Amino acid sequence: MNPVRNPIPLGIKRNNVPGISNGVNEKAAVRKFEIPTGGGHAHLLDELQSLLEAQIELVHQGGVIDSERLSTQAGRLVEKIAQAGILELSEFKSRRNRLQKLYQELHLALSVQKADIAEKLSHVRKGKKIIQIYRKNI
Repeated sequence: MNPVRNPIPLGIKRNNVPGISNGVNEKAAVRKFEIPTGGGHAHLLDELQSLLEAQIELVHQGGVIDSERLSTQAGRLVEKIAQAGILELSEFKSRRNRLQKLYQELHLALSVQKADIAEKLSHVRKGKKIIQIYRKNI
Protein backbone atom coordinates (compact mmCIF):
# COMPACT_ATOMS: atom_id res chain seq x y z
CA MET A 1 0.00 0.00 0.00
CA ASN A 2 1.53 3.31 -1.07
CA PRO A 3 1.37 6.18 1.42
CA VAL A 4 -0.72 9.15 0.35
CA ARG A 5 1.42 12.21 -0.17
CA ASN A 6 0.08 15.67 0.27
CA PRO A 7 0.95 17.92 -2.64
CA ILE A 8 3.02 20.99 -2.01
CA PRO A 9 0.59 23.81 -1.14
CA LEU A 10 -0.24 26.38 -3.77
CA GLY A 11 2.21 29.25 -3.82
CA ILE A 12 5.17 27.04 -2.95
CA LYS A 13 7.08 25.96 -5.99
CA ARG A 14 8.76 22.61 -5.75
CA ASN A 15 12.12 24.15 -6.67
CA ASN A 16 11.79 26.65 -3.78
CA VAL A 17 11.78 23.91 -1.16
CA PRO A 18 15.37 22.96 -0.30
CA GLY A 19 16.01 19.29 -0.97
CA ILE A 20 13.31 18.94 -3.63
CA SER A 21 13.91 19.00 -7.35
CA ASN A 22 11.50 19.54 -10.22
CA GLY A 23 11.91 15.94 -11.40
CA VAL A 24 8.93 13.86 -12.40
CA ASN A 25 10.11 10.80 -10.50
CA GLU A 26 8.95 11.24 -6.90
CA LYS A 27 11.45 8.68 -5.60
CA ALA A 28 14.27 10.77 -7.00
CA ALA A 29 12.74 14.05 -5.80
CA VAL A 30 15.05 14.50 -2.84
CA ARG A 31 18.31 15.89 -4.08
CA LYS A 32 21.49 15.16 -2.25
CA PHE A 33 23.08 18.06 -0.47
CA GLU A 34 26.79 18.13 -1.00
CA ILE A 35 28.72 18.04 2.23
CA PRO A 36 31.52 20.52 1.77
CA THR A 37 35.03 19.24 2.34
CA GLY A 38 36.62 22.65 2.76
CA GLY A 39 35.50 26.18 3.41
CA GLY A 40 34.35 27.93 6.51
CA HIS A 41 32.54 26.58 9.50
CA ALA A 42 29.60 28.86 8.79
CA HIS A 43 29.02 27.04 5.50
CA LEU A 44 28.58 23.71 7.28
CA LEU A 45 26.12 25.31 9.67
CA ASP A 46 24.25 26.93 6.77
CA GLU A 47 23.90 23.55 5.07
CA LEU A 48 22.64 21.91 8.26
CA GLN A 49 20.15 24.71 8.81
CA SER A 50 18.91 24.35 5.21
CA LEU A 51 18.50 20.61 5.64
CA LEU A 52 16.56 21.02 8.89
CA GLU A 53 14.30 23.68 7.38
CA ALA A 54 13.67 21.42 4.38
CA GLN A 55 12.85 18.50 6.69
CA ILE A 56 10.39 20.62 8.66
CA GLU A 57 8.70 21.81 5.47
CA LEU A 58 8.45 18.25 4.13
CA VAL A 59 6.98 16.93 7.38
CA HIS A 60 4.39 19.72 7.39
CA GLN A 61 3.47 18.66 3.84
CA GLY A 62 3.22 15.00 4.79
CA GLY A 63 6.52 13.99 3.21
CA VAL A 64 7.89 12.11 6.19
CA ILE A 65 9.73 9.61 3.98
CA ASP A 66 11.46 12.37 2.03
CA SER A 67 12.29 14.07 5.33
CA GLU A 68 13.88 10.84 6.54
CA ARG A 69 16.15 10.79 3.49
CA LEU A 70 17.30 14.30 4.33
CA SER A 71 17.93 13.28 7.92
CA THR A 72 20.62 10.88 6.75
CA GLN A 73 22.40 13.74 5.04
CA ALA A 74 21.92 15.96 8.08
CA GLY A 75 23.42 13.23 10.25
CA ARG A 76 26.59 13.19 8.17
CA LEU A 77 26.84 16.97 8.47
CA VAL A 78 26.31 16.81 12.23
CA GLU A 79 29.17 14.31 12.48
CA LYS A 80 31.50 16.67 10.62
CA ILE A 81 30.39 19.63 12.73
CA ALA A 82 30.84 17.66 15.96
CA GLN A 83 34.26 16.35 14.94
CA ALA A 84 35.41 19.88 14.17
CA GLY A 85 33.91 21.19 17.43
CA ILE A 86 32.30 24.06 15.56
CA LEU A 87 29.33 24.54 17.87
CA GLU A 88 31.63 24.71 20.90
CA LEU A 89 33.12 27.94 19.58
CA SER A 90 31.67 31.03 21.27
CA GLU A 91 31.22 32.81 17.93
CA PHE A 92 28.59 30.23 16.91
CA LYS A 93 26.49 30.35 20.09
CA SER A 94 23.54 32.01 18.35
CA ARG A 95 23.75 29.48 15.51
CA ARG A 96 23.75 26.64 18.04
CA ASN A 97 20.60 28.06 19.63
CA ARG A 98 18.95 28.41 16.20
CA LEU A 99 19.79 24.80 15.31
CA GLN A 100 18.40 23.61 18.66
CA LYS A 101 15.15 25.44 17.94
CA LEU A 102 14.98 23.88 14.47
CA TYR A 103 15.50 20.41 15.94
CA GLN A 104 12.74 21.08 18.47
CA GLU A 105 10.43 22.29 15.69
CA LEU A 106 11.22 19.18 13.64
CA HIS A 107 10.55 16.95 16.64
CA LEU A 108 7.22 18.68 17.23
CA ALA A 109 6.21 18.37 13.56
CA LEU A 110 7.10 14.67 13.56
CA SER A 111 5.13 14.16 16.78
CA VAL A 112 2.08 15.77 15.18
CA GLN A 113 2.43 13.53 12.11
CA LYS A 114 2.83 10.47 14.35
CA ALA A 115 -0.34 11.34 16.27
CA ASP A 116 -2.22 11.91 13.01
CA ILE A 117 -1.08 8.58 11.61
CA ALA A 118 -1.98 6.79 14.86
CA GLU A 119 -5.48 8.29 14.73
CA LYS A 120 -5.94 7.21 11.10
CA LEU A 121 -4.67 3.74 11.92
CA SER A 122 -7.18 3.52 14.76
CA HIS A 123 -10.00 4.42 12.36
CA VAL A 124 -8.81 1.74 9.92
CA ARG A 125 -8.72 -0.88 12.68
CA LYS A 126 -12.23 0.04 13.81
CA GLY A 127 -13.44 -0.17 10.21
CA LYS A 128 -11.81 -3.57 9.85
CA LYS A 129 -13.57 -4.84 13.00
CA ILE A 130 -16.91 -3.55 11.72
CA ILE A 131 -16.41 -5.37 8.42
CA GLN A 132 -15.48 -8.58 10.24
CA ILE A 133 -18.61 -8.36 12.38
CA TYR A 134 -20.71 -7.62 9.32
CA ARG A 135 -19.29 -10.66 7.48
CA LYS A 136 -20.05 -12.95 10.43
CA ASN A 137 -23.67 -11.78 10.48
CA ILE A 138 -24.34 -12.34 6.78
